[in-house]
Amino acid sequence: MRILAMTVQDLHAAMKTLPFLALSLLFSLVPITSPLRAEPSAQEQQLLDSKDCFRCNLDGAALKEADLIYANLGSASLKNADLSDADLRFANLSGAQLKSANLHRAAMNYAVLAQASLWQSNLARAFLANADLRKTDLRSANLSGIKLWNANLQDADLRQANLQKAILTNAKLERARLDRADLRGAVLSRANLQSASLYRSQIDKSALKAALLCETTLPDGSLSNRDCATED
Repeated sequence: MRILAMTVQDLHAAMKTLPFLALSLLFSLVPITSPLRAEPSAQEQQLLDSKDCFRCNLDGAALKEADLIYANLGSASLKNADLSDADLRFANLSGAQLKSANLHRAAMNYAVLAQASLWQSNLARAFLANADLRKTDLRSANLSGIKLWNANLQDADLRQANLQKAILTNAKLERARLDRADLRGAVLSRANLQSASLYRSQIDKSALKAALLCETTLPDGSLSNRDCATED
């Protein structure tokens, strides 16, 4: 009877451990794989292969860290596309639709974005030195920490944009609209703000002192002609 009792106890113990053994066996049979990445669309592949995708539809494209130097993306649609850390130096993005696109830390020096739409896009810490952003729509865009030295932003729409700690040294901002923009900590040394509007924007006084003001609307609505050239 003692031997039988021990056998029953052993049976109960084995039954308790059985579910754990079954699970261990199940997991050992399941292959460990990395998450599958969607295959690029035909137009994404065209862009990656030839760097020429004029008027292409690339909405939502996954182009993180893509090599797109000198790429032609004129009038292309890139809404909600991921271009973070991409190399877009010297690229043509004139007239492109980049609403809500992610361009975080993208290299875009000398890129052409004239008349492009970057409404609500993320350009935080991106590099756009010497870029052409004339008449570009940058409303409500995240431009914090962006590098825009020598960039051309004439007639650009930057209303309600986040430009905290942006570098705008020597930038051309004539007639730019910066109403309600956040420029705290921004560097505006020798930036040309002639006929620009800073109405209700947040900007450090030291930044304004370093910029060129002529017919410039200040945050309080007053007009500054401090740096207007005077006739002899």
